[in-house]
Amino acid sequence: MTDRVPRILSFSAALILWVMGYFVASTFYGKYFDVMASRGVHTAQVYEERLKRALHFDPTNGYVALKLARVAMKQGADGLALNYQREGMKTFSSVRAFGQLGSIFMRKKFDREAAETFERAVRMNPNYIEAWEQLGILALRSGDSEKLQQVTEEIRRRDLKNLNVYYLRARDAERRGDMNAALLNYQIISAEVTRRGGKIPERTMFSIDEVRAKIKELLREREANK
Repeated sequence: MTDRVPRILSFSAALILWVMGYFVASTFYGKYFDVMASRGVHTAQVYEERLKRALHFDPTNGYVALKLARVAMKQGADGLALNYQREGMKTFSSVRAFGQLGSIFMRKKFDREAAETFERAVRMNPNYIEAWEQLGILALRSGDSEKLQQVTEEIRRRDLKNLNVYYLRARDAERRGDMNAALLNYQIISAEVTRRGGKIPERTMFSIDEVRAKIKELLREREANK
């Protein structure tokens, strides 16, 4: 009997060490393949494979799951992206994570869920302009002019140079049949782009050709209705 106690204790200690070693190794290899996916120049396939191996070794690495969600979005696999995103956010959460979740909801036309997610994101960080812009798009989609005006004012307060404000307002004015307001907002965009030497920020909802075509169209309509 006395011999069995030390053997049991020795076995228990070995088992504990093995379990600890397993989790340490899993975490190590999870991080290793995450780093290997990010370093150097890879094909999209190699990048995805290494992220999957990282997640296989360490399923608790939510940040890797969010990276895989972005990969799935690029592939147009929005259902898979949503699965990865939800799983990843169980262990990793940030304002950008909520922004990405909202974008996935928008792509899947889950507008109510998207709006709730972006609202949470701007509560977390009121200066998260991209989230405000998405709320503006959702307000335009739903035909909520009052909400759109509120959202674009929030954007303008935080980013005076943001031209998406005027684009959203122009589109909403067109939807309401207020062609003078639409024309004014399109003209503001065109004049500002000209002032900037034809340069527009990367994150714009419009092309300058589209805006100028709209101006011409609205001017023709105004002349025709005189």
